[in-house]
Amino acid sequence: MKSKLGTSQWFDVDKKGLSQLMADRSAGYVLAELIQNAWDQNITQVECFISPAKTRGWHTVEVVDDDPDGWADISDAYTLFAPSRKKSDPEKRGRFNLGEKLVLSVCQDAEIVTVNSAVKFTARGRQAMKARRDVGSSFKGTMKLTKADVKVFKDIFNSLLLPDGLKTTATIEGEQMVLEPHVFVRDFRSSLPTVICDESGSMKRTTRQTTVQLFEVLDGEKPTIYEMGIPVVNWENKYHINVMQKIPLNMDRDNVTPAFMSQLLVETLNSTHDLLEDDDFKETWVTQASDDERCEGQATEKMLTARFGEKRVAYDPSNPEANKLAASRGYTVVTGGSLPKQVWANAKAAEAILPSSILTPTANDLFQNQFDPNGAEMSLLDPSNYTDDIKAVVALAQRLHVVFFDTPCSVTICNDNNVKHAAAWYSQNAVTFHLIRLGHMWFAVDNLQDQIDLMLHEFGHHYESDHLSENYYNALTKLGAKLAVSLGMKR
Repeated sequence: MKSKLGTSQWFDVDKKGLSQLMADRSAGYVLAELIQNAWDQNITQVECFISPAKTRGWHTVEVVDDDPDGWADISDAYTLFAPSRKKSDPEKRGRFNLGEKLVLSVCQDAEIVTVNSAVKFTARGRQAMKARRDVGSSFKGTMKLTKADVKVFKDIFNSLLLPDGLKTTATIEGEQMVLEPHVFVRDFRSSLPTVICDESGSMKRTTRQTTVQLFEVLDGEKPTIYEMGIPVVNWENKYHINVMQKIPLNMDRDNVTPAFMSQLLVETLNSTHDLLEDDDFKETWVTQASDDERCEGQATEKMLTARFGEKRVAYDPSNPEANKLAASRGYTVVTGGSLPKQVWANAKAAEAILPSSILTPTANDLFQNQFDPNGAEMSLLDPSNYTDDIKAVVALAQRLHVVFFDTPCSVTICNDNNVKHAAAWYSQNAVTFHLIRLGHMWFAVDNLQDQIDLMLHEFGHHYESDHLSENYYNALTKLGAKLAVSLGMKR
């Protein structure tokens, strides 16, 4: 179409150019546009008809609804980007007044008849019609369709999510079809990005509470994000998800924004984690959603349980012995690289995975954790109250320490009921025996084997603190050999 000067209009729209926007789209898009327009009306029923036209390769497509008032303004059908009630209502599917124009752009001819007006589109242009309907509106157009296009129409029709209380049928080349409702799973409320009109009529993005519905995915279907029943884009999930307000879309209306997708993923995980099986938690979308600071504690807990089991601990790099104890007791030890950084932060906030030193503490952990963090000192037995047996054990420990390490050590006797988790401990050339834990009989002269056994155990920590390490094992054998040699043992 050639532009003409001297008119009141700023813009002209070329029908052929507009039709090129449909070039890479499915023919089913036309049907979806017409049905969504009808669903936005005050209706109870929509009927679709697709039948061969007189000219080979062409078909007549008609969509009829039963809105008692019909279209409020039929000029919406041929005016691009005009203000409209759909544009300002986030719970209406239309937004740019573009859908009908794209459909008209691929039609050879078309007509729209409603309660108050009618218009037809031919090669000569647009003309008003005298025809009227008692109720509802009808759109009829002739367009070129292949057999593949007709199949796409059927597939698109069957993929729609039927709104409650509406009947939607299709007669496609004589085949009767009734849109059946998908199996509803649940719904939840969520704050999601959407598009609304401000006071000046300009479209802007905001965040708004809406209902999100989940539906079962039927055989042969791919999980899809829907905008109020109209498919937008496939996604990786277990369910179809139907957002009951406008979704921020690109102009082609075939994809969502990254920010919207990110928020939808985490909101879905927060609201459906109890529906997911263990294998579902291995899916990429769950990993993405759980790696988000908005992921809630229960969802994080369920994800970790599915992946690592209920018996799990976080690897503690400062406590190798606790890690080994956890593994020996059937815990899964989860290392730092097993989860993204934000997932670790979420898990920590939810206390969904604790360090090995907390769940499988070593004897040293238990001993250290029982002291007052403000520095309260334990009660020690005054040397003036040592019995002869205690004095003998103190002297033995000092002699053995010199044999093993060629250096003296200090020996103290703990007499504190608050110290519960150790019978003895050693650090930096100092050993302490716990009288209350060991009892006076342990210090008896005829208990020498047990006394040396415990001293070897404690003095082994001179080389290694980890009871379960090879270094500690080697330390004990080394001390045993030194003791044997010091006693004059020969081959």
